[in-house]
Amino acid sequence: MNSKSTLSKSNYTSGLSCPKLLWLKINAPERIPPVDAATQARFDAGHEVGALAKQLYPDGFEVKRDGSSVKTTQELLRERKPLFEATFAYKHAYCKADLLIPHGKDEWVLIEVKSSTEVKDEHLEDVGFQYYCLTGAGVKLHKVYLMVVNNEYVFDGKLELKEFLAKHDVTEDAVTKSEEVEGNIEGMLEIVKGKCPKPKYGSECKEPKDCPVCAPDLEGIELAELYYFGKKAWPLINQGITTFENIPSDVKLGSKQQIQIDAVEKGKPHIEVKAIKNFLKAFKEPLTCLDFETINPGVPLFIGTWPYQQVPFQFSAHVIENGKVKHIEVLADGKGDPRKEFLEGLKQLPKEGSVLAFNASFEKRVLHDLAEAFPKDAKWITQIIDRMDDLATPFREFWYYHPNQHGSYSIKEVLPSMTGKGYEGLGIAEGGAATRAFIALLNNTLNTKDVKKAREDLLKYCGRDTEGMVEILEALQKIAK
Repeated sequence: MNSKSTLSKSNYTSGLSCPKLLWLKINAPERIPPVDAATQARFDAGHEVGALAKQLYPDGFEVKRDGSSVKTTQELLRERKPLFEATFAYKHAYCKADLLIPHGKDEWVLIEVKSSTEVKDEHLEDVGFQYYCLTGAGVKLHKVYLMVVNNEYVFDGKLELKEFLAKHDVTEDAVTKSEEVEGNIEGMLEIVKGKCPKPKYGSECKEPKDCPVCAPDLEGIELAELYYFGKKAWPLINQGITTFENIPSDVKLGSKQQIQIDAVEKGKPHIEVKAIKNFLKAFKEPLTCLDFETINPGVPLFIGTWPYQQVPFQFSAHVIENGKVKHIEVLADGKGDPRKEFLEGLKQLPKEGSVLAFNASFEKRVLHDLAEAFPKDAKWITQIIDRMDDLATPFREFWYYHPNQHGSYSIKEVLPSMTGKGYEGLGIAEGGAATRAFIALLNNTLNTKDVKKAREDLLKYCGRDTEGMVEILEALQKIAK
């Protein structure tokens, strides 16, 4: 139920984050960019956790989503059974409660389910709105809980829901937040009745870079790309200051920010040859450029894993020795726990020499978890960790910075900026897409033709990462000469 006189919980929370987003959702939803695959995957994870939470109450009843759901809910409340998606309307508010559990003679416990592993501020706004709506509609609430995923839970082969899900008492927060709801709704309804607002970044649109309707407006704005400038950019952009040359002289800048600004103004890369030379000196052949792909399901799939753990299923390695490059790659078959197949593949890597990864802390963490999970292999896994260096270091330290990096030292920005080569023409072009492709293989949701294509795309993508690392390394070596 959404109109210019009633707000759903979803639209209320949108209004708290950005008035323009709220206005468009009510007045012109067709102007909101479609949900991308990564966001949809997060939504799907939330639905999965929500469905599991309902299993804790096997005698529960789900209220159908139709025009009579409010009336149906009132009738079902008399039966004093757990309700899923119970629907309430009060004044200008409308909401559905994830779980509503009877307590005592006439009270209820409200449970909001989230797929995150911690209670966040936006969750409290969510339950505050529900508290306002439910109590206004006459529901006596004994307690309000947020149910989240317990990231300390370790899967033993059978999902124990009472251990996998953790409840946090947020009753006091819900009461406090509920006191702001009526005033907030009044302000939001005024917004949706007017013209499409142009929000002030940072204060009205709280997270512009993450906002689906404001982020596109920031594209090409230099100040929004300034390295680690973050929220300091918003007051300046709100004043119309969008380029580096117009930054006021009293704004304090760090050394890396100044390097970025200078590179843009000069139109050429900033290069610190001596630092790059010293960095390269430490490497020993054979040089192994290594990249992992992982899945991190909220609901653990394999024995010994925990929620959102990065579980490796694929690696690519380009090994450089005596001027020659050898490619080694492994992609698990997708028919079960991929870690053992992954580990067996890693045994093909050289037993000596430097191992390079881009943002190596990720690969180190994955290897550390593997060493703990497979103690018989821990010694040689640890030896890989000990030989590992981070190829991102020259870019993180801004020893090399190209204007086309746009304030980022991601390999997706560094590679084309430095070499003119990128990820064009690949069926998979970023890690999230790789994760989703392998999940599809695990779930056996693809036909034979699509399985073949998914595997080909995964191999090409991961291989391109380490091939790109070789190209970056060669470019650094040319600089050092």
